[in-house]
Amino acid sequence: ESHHPLGRILQLIALSSDPQGPLQGLGAELRSFALLLAKVDPSIDLVIGVTRCSEFEGLDLAKYVADHQAGGQTDKTLSFHTGYGAEILRLVPDFRPEDLQNQGTGVLIQYDIKTWTPLLPDSNGSAGTTGTTSTTEPAAPAAPAASKGAL
Repeated sequence: ESHHPLGRILQLIALSSDPQGPLQGLGAELRSFALLLAKVDPSIDLVIGVTRCSEFEGLDLAKYVADHQAGGQTDKTLSFHTGYGAEILRLVPDFRPEDLQNQGTGVLIQYDIKTWTPLLPDSNGSAGTTGTTSTTEPAAPAAPAASKGAL
Protein backbone atom coordinates (compact mmCIF):
# COMPACT_ATOMS: atom_id res chain seq x y z
CA GLU A 1 0.00 0.00 0.00
CA SER A 2 1.45 3.38 -0.99
CA HIS A 3 -0.76 5.57 1.21
CA HIS A 4 0.40 6.29 4.74
CA PRO A 5 -1.79 8.63 6.82
CA LEU A 6 1.26 10.11 8.56
CA GLY A 7 3.35 10.41 5.39
CA ARG A 8 5.07 13.73 4.66
CA ILE A 9 4.55 13.70 0.88
CA LEU A 10 1.44 14.99 -0.88
CA GLN A 11 0.79 13.55 -4.32
CA LEU A 12 -1.03 15.53 -7.00
CA ILE A 13 -3.33 13.25 -8.97
CA ALA A 14 -5.15 14.17 -12.18
CA LEU A 15 -4.68 17.94 -12.03
CA SER A 16 -6.25 19.14 -15.27
CA SER A 17 -8.79 21.44 -16.80
CA ASP A 18 -10.15 22.13 -20.27
CA PRO A 19 -7.97 24.92 -21.74
CA GLN A 20 -10.83 25.87 -24.08
CA GLY A 21 -13.43 25.84 -21.30
CA PRO A 22 -15.10 28.88 -19.75
CA LEU A 23 -12.76 28.90 -16.75
CA GLN A 24 -9.42 29.71 -18.38
CA GLY A 25 -6.46 29.11 -16.06
CA LEU A 26 -8.36 26.84 -13.68
CA GLY A 27 -5.59 24.21 -13.78
CA ALA A 28 -3.02 26.80 -12.71
CA GLU A 29 -5.32 27.96 -9.90
CA LEU A 30 -5.82 24.38 -8.69
CA ARG A 31 -2.05 23.79 -8.71
CA SER A 32 -1.40 27.03 -6.84
CA PHE A 33 -4.05 26.26 -4.24
CA ALA A 34 -2.75 22.72 -3.62
CA LEU A 35 0.83 23.96 -3.29
CA LEU A 36 -0.15 26.78 -0.95
CA LEU A 37 -2.10 24.38 1.27
CA ALA A 38 0.91 22.05 1.35
CA LYS A 39 3.26 24.92 2.15
CA VAL A 40 1.30 26.01 5.22
CA ASP A 41 0.86 22.43 6.47
CA PRO A 42 3.86 21.69 8.71
CA SER A 43 3.34 17.94 8.27
CA ILE A 44 4.09 18.07 4.50
CA ASP A 45 7.65 18.22 3.18
CA LEU A 46 7.23 17.54 -0.53
CA VAL A 47 4.61 17.59 -3.25
CA ILE A 48 5.02 15.11 -6.08
CA GLY A 49 3.12 14.15 -9.19
CA VAL A 50 3.50 12.13 -12.34
CA THR A 51 2.82 14.15 -15.46
CA ARG A 52 3.15 13.60 -19.18
CA CYS A 53 4.65 15.36 -22.16
CA SER A 54 1.96 16.96 -24.29
CA GLU A 55 4.10 17.72 -27.33
CA PHE A 56 6.39 14.68 -27.55
CA GLU A 57 6.67 13.06 -30.97
CA GLY A 58 9.53 10.67 -31.48
CA LEU A 59 11.34 7.68 -30.13
CA ASP A 60 13.53 8.97 -27.30
CA LEU A 61 11.41 10.37 -24.47
CA ALA A 62 14.41 10.54 -22.10
CA LYS A 63 16.25 12.83 -24.54
CA TYR A 64 13.13 14.94 -25.04
CA VAL A 65 12.75 15.47 -21.27
CA ALA A 66 16.49 16.15 -20.86
CA ASP A 67 16.30 18.73 -23.65
CA HIS A 68 13.39 20.39 -21.85
CA GLN A 69 15.39 20.49 -18.60
CA ALA A 70 18.40 21.98 -20.43
CA GLY A 71 16.25 24.67 -22.06
CA GLY A 72 16.73 23.29 -25.55
CA GLN A 73 13.00 22.86 -26.08
CA THR A 74 9.83 23.52 -24.17
CA ASP A 75 6.97 21.16 -23.56
CA LYS A 76 3.75 22.88 -22.52
CA THR A 77 2.78 20.37 -19.86
CA LEU A 78 6.28 19.98 -18.40
CA SER A 79 6.56 23.78 -18.35
CA PHE A 80 3.29 23.99 -16.43
CA HIS A 81 5.17 22.37 -13.55
CA THR A 82 8.83 23.32 -14.06
CA GLY A 83 7.88 26.94 -14.71
CA TYR A 84 6.27 27.00 -11.28
CA GLY A 85 9.18 25.53 -9.35
CA ALA A 86 8.91 21.78 -9.87
CA GLU A 87 11.95 19.65 -10.53
CA ILE A 88 11.88 16.70 -12.90
CA LEU A 89 13.16 13.65 -11.02
CA ARG A 90 12.92 10.76 -13.46
CA LEU A 91 10.81 8.90 -15.99
CA VAL A 92 8.27 6.35 -14.74
CA PRO A 93 8.00 3.50 -17.27
CA ASP A 94 4.62 1.75 -17.62
CA PHE A 95 2.88 4.48 -15.60
CA ARG A 96 0.07 5.01 -18.11
CA PRO A 97 0.16 2.17 -20.70
CA GLU A 98 -2.73 3.66 -22.68
CA ASP A 99 -0.68 6.82 -23.33
CA LEU A 100 0.81 5.72 -26.63
CA GLN A 101 2.16 9.21 -27.45
CA ASN A 102 4.44 8.99 -24.39
CA GLN A 103 5.13 5.26 -24.78
CA GLY A 104 3.23 4.61 -21.54
CA THR A 105 5.83 6.59 -19.59
CA GLY A 106 5.14 9.29 -17.01
CA VAL A 107 7.46 12.02 -15.72
CA LEU A 108 7.91 12.20 -11.95
CA ILE A 109 8.01 15.81 -10.74
CA GLN A 110 8.60 17.24 -7.29
CA TYR A 111 7.97 20.59 -5.65
CA ASP A 112 10.23 21.28 -2.65
CA ILE A 113 7.38 22.91 -0.83
CA LYS A 114 9.49 24.20 2.06
CA THR A 115 11.49 26.47 -0.29
CA TRP A 116 8.75 27.09 -2.88
CA THR A 117 7.53 30.69 -3.02
CA PRO A 118 3.98 31.39 -4.21
CA LEU A 119 3.43 34.23 -6.64
CA LEU A 120 1.31 37.22 -5.88
CA PRO A 121 -1.33 38.18 -8.43
CA ASP A 122 -0.14 40.70 -11.01
CA SER A 123 -1.74 44.12 -11.49
CA ASN A 124 -4.75 42.72 -13.35
CA GLY A 125 -5.43 40.09 -10.66
CA SER A 126 -4.11 37.11 -12.62
CA ALA A 127 -1.80 34.62 -10.99
CA GLY A 128 1.77 34.64 -12.29
CA THR A 129 3.11 31.84 -14.41
CA THR A 130 6.39 31.04 -12.72
CA GLY A 131 7.37 30.16 -9.20
CA THR A 132 10.69 30.31 -7.47
CA THR A 133 12.62 28.33 -4.96
CA SER A 134 15.17 29.73 -2.57
CA THR A 135 17.76 27.01 -3.07
CA THR A 136 19.59 25.43 -5.97
CA GLU A 137 20.34 22.20 -4.12
CA PRO A 138 18.76 19.14 -5.73
CA ALA A 139 15.88 17.74 -3.75
CA ALA A 140 15.93 14.19 -2.50
CA PRO A 141 13.99 11.70 -4.63
CA ALA A 142 10.44 11.19 -3.44
CA ALA A 143 9.47 7.81 -2.05
CA PRO A 144 6.03 6.84 -3.40
CA ALA A 145 5.44 4.53 -0.42
CA ALA A 146 5.45 7.52 1.92
CA SER A 147 2.75 9.59 0.24
CA LYS A 148 0.35 11.30 2.62
CA GLY A 149 -2.64 11.42 0.35
CA ALA A 150 -3.99 12.48 -2.96
CA LEU A 151 -5.44 15.66 -4.33
